[in-house]
Amino acid sequence: MNFATLTSLSPSVEMALRVAYGTLLMLQLMATLPNAVRFFSSERYGGYAESTPLTDRFHRPWVVAAVCTIWLLSAIAIVFGFALLVAAAINFALARYFYVHTRWTSILRGMGAPGHMNHWLAALILFLAAAQTLDTTGLLRSMTVLTFRVDFAAIMIAAGVYKIAAGYPRGDGFERGLVNPWWGFHAAWLRKLPAHSPAFAALNHAGYLGEILCGIGFLIPQAAPYAAVFLGLSFVLIGLTIRLTWLAEMVAVCCVLMIPPGNPVNAAFERLFHPALLVPHTGIAGQAVVYGLLLVLAAYLAVLPFAYAGMIWNFYAQRRLWPPAQRALDAWTSFFGLMLWRVFTADIVNFFASVSVRKPDGARSSYLDPWRASRRLRYRHVAEFICLASLFTTLKYYPDDHDLFRRRIVRYARTILRPEGGTVVFGYVQIVKGADAFEYCDVAEFVVDPDAETVSERVFDPSFDPRATAQHSPVFRGSRPGSYAPAVTS
Repeated sequence: MNFATLTSLSPSVEMALRVAYGTLLMLQLMATLPNAVRFFSSERYGGYAESTPLTDRFHRPWVVAAVCTIWLLSAIAIVFGFALLVAAAINFALARYFYVHTRWTSILRGMGAPGHMNHWLAALILFLAAAQTLDTTGLLRSMTVLTFRVDFAAIMIAAGVYKIAAGYPRGDGFERGLVNPWWGFHAAWLRKLPAHSPAFAALNHAGYLGEILCGIGFLIPQAAPYAAVFLGLSFVLIGLTIRLTWLAEMVAVCCVLMIPPGNPVNAAFERLFHPALLVPHTGIAGQAVVYGLLLVLAAYLAVLPFAYAGMIWNFYAQRRLWPPAQRALDAWTSFFGLMLWRVFTADIVNFFASVSVRKPDGARSSYLDPWRASRRLRYRHVAEFICLASLFTTLKYYPDDHDLFRRRIVRYARTILRPEGGTVVFGYVQIVKGADAFEYCDVAEFVVDPDAETVSERVFDPSFDPRATAQHSPVFRGSRPGSYAPAVTS
């Protein structure tokens, strides 16, 4: 393996990466703006963030509007390379706050995988901007490229391994997302296909094998550019079938980072992008920043295999570490936003919910019909379905914490317009593989009274338990949000 190649990135590829990310960031923010007050305001102002004296002070509508305006301006600056270091720093600070810091205090859950990928790319662009502006030695740039390449490879490998554990090889995975009206653009007709079709099985095998093999290929210079092209194109195709609000395209942009110099793919980028040659200018303060960032990257890269080993031990062995080590692991992974990607597995995509408003006289009106979600601007953004999915997976991940589910679903219900004395009804629909097609079964109903802060649960199918995990799921009762450690049993 040529170590120097793993640390090298051509200026043309770096420019393509920056322009592509900045463009996608603009598109994502423009999709978010109509929903920003609800996404980022505190519960006191009709938002998703937990209400506390501090969040009520800063998570208010006019502050959110101002912050999002600044955020959008920083995205534009990133695209054009204007005041790049300042723009990248602003973008990273906001992405870190809203997508990592508030992940466990807001029912938005840091916007799930789209937020996680946005934060990851924001960090990458910031470190590259710092290297371009301040680093006269080239060390920071090389260390940034190496660290983020290894990290992205680990993300993909971990995601593929989880898919194996969650049932993809046994025919239980991606197809449920395709036929789920929350996620699939073409669910209306795909649901009519044979549920056990070989085509779905092939997609499932391709899903986990592609992520694992490409993740390994990213670490081999000779294979990296071709693995990048394959995985990038596959995610672009996923974006055409699954509602992800630019997540798939952002993953494709991450693949651009994996293209080392000296190959036909890199040469193609050099023909398309011609960056101006910039010479870093810095003083003592700038050099201090550079060496500080180098220490951060070195520490992150050194601890990365141990962090993944700890999370894997927690999750797959369902065992806790020695208490001081467990606390250190949880603190480290929470600070850096590390996670085992569990995107599009059965526990998340084998159900969906309808939402309706029940008036005091008993009459009901539909608020969210999953088949007509596009009629409401609110449900054109994937974050809404991430939010709803996380509400109901709370029942699976923390089945004994009844109050956690109650607080979360009440907070969501308060964002829905209803008459005085009205309640919000969530209809739980399970996706079942029938003999000839996919079947949608109304199995439960949750009635929420936001004023009284109560939730009543009614199960229609005696064989259904909303707190049970999917058939092949490795999910278990967790200790607390933000940790993969199992709950302590007495």
